[in-house]
Amino acid sequence: MKNILTTLALSSIILFTGCENSDTDYEEVLNPNKPKITLVGKINMELNLGTTSITEEGYSAYDQADGDLTSSIRREHNIDFTKIGEYTVTYKVEDSDGYKNTKYRYVKIVNPLSSGTNNGNGSTIDPFYNNGETYRGSAPVITLSDDGPIYLALGESLNISFTATDFEDGNLGNHVVVEGANFNINQEASNIVLYTVTDSDENTVSKALTVIVGSQSSWTDTSVSDIDSFKTWYRTECGRSFKSSLYNETTGRYSGEISCANRGLHYVDLNPMSIFTSIDSIDFSHNNLEDIDFAPLANTHVIKKLDLSYNKFNYIDFSPLYNLHNINELWINGNSLNYTKSERIELYEGFNNRSFTVYF
Repeated sequence: MKNILTTLALSSIILFTGCENSDTDYEEVLNPNKPKITLVGKINMELNLGTTSITEEGYSAYDQADGDLTSSIRREHNIDFTKIGEYTVTYKVEDSDGYKNTKYRYVKIVNPLSSGTNNGNGSTIDPFYNNGETYRGSAPVITLSDDGPIYLALGESLNISFTATDFEDGNLGNHVVVEGANFNINQEASNIVLYTVTDSDENTVSKALTVIVGSQSSWTDTSVSDIDSFKTWYRTECGRSFKSSLYNETTGRYSGEISCANRGLHYVDLNPMSIFTSIDSIDFSHNNLEDIDFAPLANTHVIKKLDLSYNKFNYIDFSPLYNLHNINELWINGNSLNYTKSERIELYEGFNNRSFTVYF
């Protein structure tokens, strides 16, 4: 009997091998408790340099106990669309019992200008043309030694270096045009220095640097142009009027609520809100948000309440907000966020506030 069982086990293992291009996870077969991830379409993809996004046929996740877990999949990738190389797209999911699974899709970024592409009938397509239009290659990249904003004391000169590179042209540092660098270093003001470069394919790229000149106490002040820009954004994006009476220009504190609720938003840019040092409440509830970048609010000191309820999040990176001096309420209910016990503890510890309440 022992020999028979051994033979059966070896036979099962043999059946699972030799399927290099299959999406089958053999651990899913051996451990039916694990959720199953299915990747639709090609596992190995090839994209041209200059592509800015991945177009894939889809993916799904299913668990015997929980059912459809597709909305719980965390999809991550390390792709740099500006560089030739091989990259990985990772799909992670965890069920309510803590069983996890991971699948991978592999992406290769190639240079379409390196050689012609065979069109299948023996002739070669000129890589410089695409449907009759000239292929303009990849855009150049400008890199500053400090992305700013940069704060200067009165009389202090701006000291910053920059580079510009392009895949086809190489070093374009000598071709960068700098505008706005001759600002008055003896006058308190917020200045914009603009760096622009154009490559041989006529791709033009610009990068703006904010330089604030003034005494230490004035560094937290908000210029009129900044608050006016926010008011325009708030009216356009959120459909609401800013209550100026609740705003302290000296401290940058807003003692009111900034609400973009019920706007049907699929994306929201938080950069206009970076002018505030303190906000009583932020409400982005009842939208269609799937992703949000809190990096622009990393220097905000206080946000008493943050409402992200009833959106389409399956993952939120709150780490840029972990330096908040105070947050009392975080509303993330009504999303596809399946936090495990350890992840909930990690979230509480991240904000490090005993009076902190999360509404899952």
